[in-house]
Amino acid sequence: MKKIIAYLIILVLTITFTACRNNDDEEPTPVPEPPPVETPEEDSELDYDEEPDYDEEPTDSSDDVPQPDYDEEPMSPSDDISSTVGVPIYFSGTASVMEPSEEDMARYPDAPRFVYIPEGMWMMFRFEVPVSDVVFVGISSYFSEESDVWLYELGELWFSPGDLAANQPVFVQTFGHFGTLPAQAIGFTYADGIRYYIPFDQSQMDGSLVLHKRAAFTFH
Repeated sequence: MKKIIAYLIILVLTITFTACRNNDDEEPTPVPEPPPVETPEEDSELDYDEEPDYDEEPTDSSDDVPQPDYDEEPMSPSDDISSTVGVPIYFSGTASVMEPSEEDMARYPDAPRFVYIPEGMWMMFRFEVPVSDVVFVGISSYFSEESDVWLYELGELWFSPGDLAANQPVFVQTFGHFGTLPAQAIGFTYADGIRYYIPFDQSQMDGSLVLHKRAAFTFH
């Protein structure tokens, strides 16, 4: 009996020892290492202390857009334009328009006057040299693609004060609201012998009077 117990004890110890040896021989499962973290190079670091350069002038895109030259003379129209249609002409003389004060109105009691719109504003025109055959007329305008110029046609004749001496004013009461496009003009024969028509209106910006001398026109 004692031999059987001793044999069983030896058998159990042998099995246990064999199991321990097998566990020691097995290799452990490798644990994957984390990917390396890339450190940014020094040149790629942002410098938050650097201030922007505000001295650099911004690029003006308007330089690429051609701007009109108001100092150059209007181009000559083609010869096939009817003599009933006014064409642009350069006016180099001196003409002025202003809203007169009560003193101006009283200073020239004999100056020609015309009331076109009774509730409108007064305008005072004058020239530094004598002019003849002065008229105030309505006008219409349109752009001619064929001739590449603005053309004008005369409308209603309002007032014909005749000849004016140098610096002699003429008063016209007309505007009751801001104009949008010039629809009226003063016509006269200047000292150079040419008959001019100059559009005028009331500015939409500040209500001041505008005499469009660069938009003067004449007839063939």
